[in-house]
This record gives sequence, C-alpha cells and structure tokens, in this order.
Amino acid sequence: MSVISAVLVRAIVLGVGIGAYTWLAPRLMPDDDGLGAGLLAFALLVVVAAIWGLVDGMRREFDRVALTWLVTGALVAVGWSLGLAVNGADSSMSTLELMRADVVLLPFTFGLVVVPALVGGAIGQAFGPSR
Repeated sequence: MSVISAVLVRAIVLGVGIGAYTWLAPRLMPDDDGLGAGLLAFALLVVVAAIWGLVDGMRREFDRVALTWLVTGALVAVGWSLGLAVNGADSSMSTLELMRADVVLLPFTFGLVVVPALVGGAIGQAFGPSR
C-alpha cells in the first residue's frame, strides 16, 4: 500500500470514528457534561493510533510508518478542528471564529494521533519480523 493510500485509509477511518463517537456520545451518556465524553474520545484515539502504529511497524519500514502517521495526524487534527467549528457555530460565534479560537488545539490533537502511533511503530519494528 502506498503512503498516500495508507494516509487516506487511516484519516478516513479515524475521521468516521470520531464523527460516529461525536454523534453517539450524547445519546449514550445523556447526563455527561462533555468532559467525560471528551476524555474518552482522546483515550480511544490514542489507543487506536497506538495499535494501528504497532501493526504498521511490524509490516513496514519505520520511515514509511512515520511519514504515514505524521500526515495522518495533521489531517485528523485539521479535520477534528473543522468538525468542532462547524458543529459548534451558532449566532454567538461563526465557524471561522471558532476555527481561529481553536487553532491552539491543533498541536494537541496532532500529538494524540502521532505520538502513540510512532511509539507503536517503533515497538512493532523492534518485535516484528526481521527484514
């Protein structure tokens, strides 16, 4: 699988997962103030990225794993920020104003995806089949 297709698959799967969770969380946890659901979303994202990175590390060279996850992390961070802005826009703040306010979250979201994926990829390289 080429790096481009690997990035697209990962970004789409993570994006659809985040979207589904965002839709389901209020229905499954109606009494939650959003903090618990948000922390659970972060934890799920970290776990999925780590496991997928581990599998990637066992199957592919680390430079390709790193490139794949760096680009995937950037796409997921921007997509998540855009999704939050679109869903949160109302008469008090426009989508663009929310995007500007949330730009500081981009590195955090990027890190939630990239760090566990790269750690998983490194572990996969260490314990995977020798090349």
